[in-house]
Amino acid sequence: MITVIDFYANWCVPCKTLEPYLEEFQKMYSNINFIKINIDNEKEMAEKYNISVLPTIVIIDDTQKVLSTIEGFDLKKITNEIKKYA
Repeated sequence: MITVIDFYANWCVPCKTLEPYLEEFQKMYSNINFIKINIDNEKEMAEKYNISVLPTIVIIDDTQKVLSTIEGFDLKKITNEIKKYA
């Protein structure tokens, strides 16, 4: 199963803007697992995926291989990447 990881922080305004879109994608694509990781609480995960920009979307497969990384609030690119793996 494909997993979409949303790396965010509570203080990140673009992260809050992206949130309702990701919630819609979650409803639309039941074959994709969506998770949110707060970088302030999960520093090790942020380091593992080299997160330096927020929001960052990382798409991984069952083996945790990174298939795609989208840095920043680029809704068109995020939408296209999620559709590609749906």
